[in-house]
Amino acid sequence: MNPDLVVLDKDSKLSSVRYDQVNAMLLNEFLKKHAIVQDLKKEIAALKVSLQQMSDQLKMNRSVQLAENRQRTPRIGPSIGAKCGLTKVSRSRDALANTRGRVCSSDAALIRYRGFDS
Repeated sequence: MNPDLVVLDKDSKLSSVRYDQVNAMLLNEFLKKHAIVQDLKKEIAALKVSLQQMSDQLKMNRSVQLAENRQRTPRIGPSIGAKCGLTKVSRSRDALANTRGRVCSSDAALIRYRGFDS
């Protein structure tokens, strides 16, 4: 019990309770907590915006890195496919089965690496 709500007599015994002050004290405590909650909501909103900005930046950096990797990585040109007797280079088991046994050595190594050989 809050000592501000109790009225004591001359012998320091409980005389009465100031119930009229309870509402004011409860309202004051509520307003304090409400202000804290509002500050936390603002902080959460700011953190969400910051997180979204970081996420967008990471996506942009990733797309830039992928573009750079594509430029650096040599592609299999039509000449390599022509040497193997293929018109289109494919890495799936079904597509390799459709080549009727014409598998380039680099494709065979890829098949072994990926675990497609049975």
